[in-house]
Amino acid sequence: MEKKLAAYLDMWRKLKTFGLDYMSRFAKGSPAATTFAKLSTLVDALNQDAAAHISNLREGRDQQVAARDGLVLCLDAIARMAQVIDRTIPGFAERFVIARPKNTPRVLATAYAFLKDAEPVAAQFIAHGLPDTFLADLKAALDTFERAIESRHTGKMARAAANAATRQTRQQMRTLVGQLDVIIRYQFADDQAMQGAWTRARQLDGLPQPTAAKGVLPSTPAAPRAPTGVSAPASPPASPPTGDPAAATPR
Repeated sequence: MEKKLAAYLDMWRKLKTFGLDYMSRFAKGSPAATTFAKLSTLVDALNQDAAAHISNLREGRDQQVAARDGLVLCLDAIARMAQVIDRTIPGFAERFVIARPKNTPRVLATAYAFLKDAEPVAAQFIAHGLPDTFLADLKAALDTFERAIESRHTGKMARAAANAATRQTRQQMRTLVGQLDVIIRYQFADDQAMQGAWTRARQLDGLPQPTAAKGVLPSTPAAPRAPTGVSAPASPPASPPTGDPAAATPR
C-alpha cells in the first residue's frame, strides 16, 4: 500500500514541478495556467494527507510489534523456567511451550493459556527465580498487546472512512491532468522538448505497468491529419451527349 501511494505521489509532484517550470509558456489566466494552479493545490493537499496516513500506519504497526515482542519476552521467561522445573517435576514444561510462529492469534492464545496454567503453580516459578509479579507482568503485557491491536484496527477503520475524500481528490486530479494533456499535446505539438518533459512528468515509476505505455492516464492521440498519398476516387464516366446518334446507338 505504501509503495503504491508513494509512486502516485511522486508522479503528482513531478506534474506540479512541470507546471512551475513551464508556467511562463502559458498566458496568465489561460485555461492551462488555471488548471496547473488547481493541480498544485490538490497535490499539496494529497501530500499532507499521505504523510499523515503513512505516519499513522507505521506508528500503529510499530506499536503492535513492540507490544507483541514484549509479550513474547514474558512468555519466553516462563517457558524457559518451566524447562528448569521439568528436571525435578517431569512433564511440568509440557503446558508451557511457545509456538514459534509469532502471528497475532497464536501469541494471544499462548498468553491466555500460560496465565491459566501458571496460576496454580506460581509458587514453583517464584521459588526458582521468577519475580513475585511475573503473572501480573504477563497480564499487563497481554493487555498492552491487545490495546495495540485495537488501536491499529481503529486507525485502519478511520483511514478507510477518510479514503473516500482522498479518492475524490485523486479523481479531480486525473480530470485536470487529462485536460492539460490535451492542451499541451495540441498547443505545443512541434515542441519536442516540452512534449518529452510532459511525458516524463506523467510517468508512473516504481510499479508494474499493465501495458507497455507507462503512466496513470493514456496519452491523448495526436491531432488527426489529412491523409496523404491517397488518390481521389475516380469520377464516374460522363453521360454521352444526347445529340450524338453514334454514342446513343450500339454497334
